[in-house]
Amino acid sequence: HLKSTAGRWDPNSLTWVKDAVTSPCIDAGDPADPDWTNELWPNGRRIDIGAYGGTPEASMSPNAIGLAADLNFDDSVELADFSILSHAWMKSEPLLSADLTRDGRVDLEDLAEMAEYWIE
Repeated sequence: HLKSTAGRWDPNSLTWVKDAVTSPCIDAGDPADPDWTNELWPNGRRIDIGAYGGTPEASMSPNAIGLAADLNFDDSVELADFSILSHAWMKSEPLLSADLTRDGRVDLEDLAEMAEYWIE
């Protein structure tokens, strides 16, 4: 997994870890590739180069463009995003887009995080 100051997935510990440096391959893929939407936020709205680019395991971008709780990528946080969060409600598994706190579960902390962004 590419090193990132914003976080990279560590499959051994099943957690996000932060590095002192960021790989130049983050956000360096084809700007027309829509698979960046499979990468968890912050994703820089551009796919990473490498094996995990375009997947939930892609390293996080230091470019925090967009809103963390905009789960459907329409530039606002509203009912459609809440619907995505509600479908993942109380799931405990890594790499869920609705796990806004990145703690491995979708719960009240994620709902509170979403509320911070609600229809800004």
